[in-house]
Amino acid sequence: MNQKQIILPHGFRSLCTGDVSWYDARFDGGHSNFRFVSEHYDSCNVIRRIFSCARKMEFNSFCVENVLPSTTLLQKENESLQLRNCGFPQSDVQRVSFFQTNIADARQGNILPEEYIGYVVIKKDVYSNLQSRFYVYESVLATLAPHRCAHVNTFLRCNRQYRVQYEFGEFDVVGSLYSQQNDLTFVCAHVALRSVLSLLLDNGDISYENINQLAGIAIKDGTIGMGAGGMKDTQLEDVLSKTDVTFRKIVIKPNKSTLQEVL
Repeated sequence: MNQKQIILPHGFRSLCTGDVSWYDARFDGGHSNFRFVSEHYDSCNVIRRIFSCARKMEFNSFCVENVLPSTTLLQKENESLQLRNCGFPQSDVQRVSFFQTNIADARQGNILPEEYIGYVVIKKDVYSNLQSRFYVYESVLATLAPHRCAHVNTFLRCNRQYRVQYEFGEFDVVGSLYSQQNDLTFVCAHVALRSVLSLLLDNGDISYENINQLAGIAIKDGTIGMGAGGMKDTQLEDVLSKTDVTFRKIVIKPNKSTLQEVL
C-alpha cells in the first residue's frame, strides 16, 4: 500500500501522510507564533492558545501535515455534515505537531522521544455560501503540571498515554484529549463525552458517529446543533451505559429565590 494512503485504527493519531512541512518555532519572536496562526488559521483564538501551551513547553519546531480526504475517519465526519443539509461541500484538515527539537535536527528526523510535546488536528469546514470555520477537531498535549498554580494556567484531573505515528517515527504523549464542537453534527455534550470516554475506554477514543449511534441521534433529522439544541440527559445516560461506564446522576434544581439571590 502506498505510504500516503495508510489507514490505521486510531484515526488521526495513526495517520501517515508522507506530506510534512517543518517550521522553526522561533521565527515569530517567541510570541506563540501568532503570526503563523493569523496567516494560516484566520487568527483562531483556540489554536493560538494551543500554540501558547506549546511555547510554555519550550517547543523549537513544529510540522504541518495535510490529512488526506480518503482517510476513513475524515470521510465519515464529512458524510455526516452532508447529511445535515447545511451546504457543506468540503473540508481541509491538517495535523500540527510540536517538538522541543531544534529545526535542523527535526528536518533530519533526529528527534528524541522526550522532545515530543503533542499534536492538534485542525479542521476547516467550507460551505457553499463561501463561509468557512476553523476549529480543533482534537488535540493532545503533554501535561504541564498536575495541578493549577499561579504560574501554570492549566488543570488536568486525569490523563493517559497516547501513541502518535509519523513517517519519521512513533512518539508517546501523556495528556488528555481536547476538542471543539462544530454545532452541526456534534455539540458540547459530544466533546465532553469524548474527552471523558477517551480516558476510560481501552482504545483511548470514541468517534462522534459512534456517540450518535449509541444516543439514537439521526443527523439527517437535524435534532441537534445549529439552533436545534443539544443532547438530552437521557441520551448522555444511554452513551455511558452502552459503553459500560459506571456513573451517578446528580440533579441540581435551584429554587427561584436562590436564583434571584445569585442574580
